[in-house]
Amino acid sequence: MRLRSMTIVFLGLVLLTACTSNKANDRPDLQASSTSDASTETASPSPSASESTVGSLNDYWDGQSKRRLLDTAILDEEPPFEYVRFGLTHDNPEVRWYCAYRIGEEPSKIDEADRARLEAMTKDTDGNVRQAAQFTLQVLNGTFEGDAFSHSSDNKTVAFHRYREARYNDGKVWLSRNGDTKVVYYSDASITNLSISPDAAWLAVEYGGRIWGSLELVDMKTAKPLGNTFLLEAVLKDPNGGYTDVDPSQNDRFDPYVRFLEWKSDGTQFLFSYGFWRSADRPEYGTAVYTIKTGTVSRIEKAADERKHQKPENFAW
Repeated sequence: MRLRSMTIVFLGLVLLTACTSNKANDRPDLQASSTSDASTETASPSPSASESTVGSLNDYWDGQSKRRLLDTAILDEEPPFEYVRFGLTHDNPEVRWYCAYRIGEEPSKIDEADRARLEAMTKDTDGNVRQAAQFTLQVLNGTFEGDAFSHSSDNKTVAFHRYREARYNDGKVWLSRNGDTKVVYYSDASITNLSISPDAAWLAVEYGGRIWGSLELVDMKTAKPLGNTFLLEAVLKDPNGGYTDVDPSQNDRFDPYVRFLEWKSDGTQFLFSYGFWRSADRPEYGTAVYTIKTGTVSRIEKAADERKHQKPENFAW
């Protein structure tokens, strides 16, 4: 009996050793098989995945184009750079136009292929696309030619805004100086005009909407707005202006407008025009001079409708 028990134990040990050996030998094979499968999947991605990505990007821009980008060049969220890159070749010209401007906001990510696309877009069948591509290439190349750019008298500083063809742009004012380009002012409204003072100390920023317009001064050294240029308010309060009886709060459609006209040669003053509705059937127009140091207006001169927002014929500094 004892011999029989020892025999059974011995046979059990042999079987246990064999099973353990087989499991150990099986494990590397399973790992190798798993690694091989993963490698195969990585090297050969499914064609449908790529098609799905393209389809998603097309769907994204198709959706954005429905909002009429040329009416307002402002999206709810800034699109990722790859979306913008893809949009350069989209079927819709408004998408191509928007992306030709937008891609220039991230120059460090632009490669030679992107530049080639922009060059090709300067010959696009759509005029707005051509202008946007030409504009962005000028910014990238630092050439800044044409009336799209406001230059300092020494040509070392350039101010500009993007999406110029849109009814309402994104309100960003960019300044390029010594190879550094950045946003120096942001308005909730649309930028309409920029002008650097002759002494390069100030940047006049004109902005507004469909029925109103205003003006701000930005300090070129600090990139901060002056913040106290309530030009039309000063005109209305001036006892020599003839408007002290005007109360904007009593007019539902006051529709105030202020526009920049020109700098004095030393940059200490500038001429601007204004307009508003005294009543529903009585518009008022004129011009005045603003002195930066004192923050005051002077030389208020009324203008006829046909001369609105123009420099007076007899004006001289």
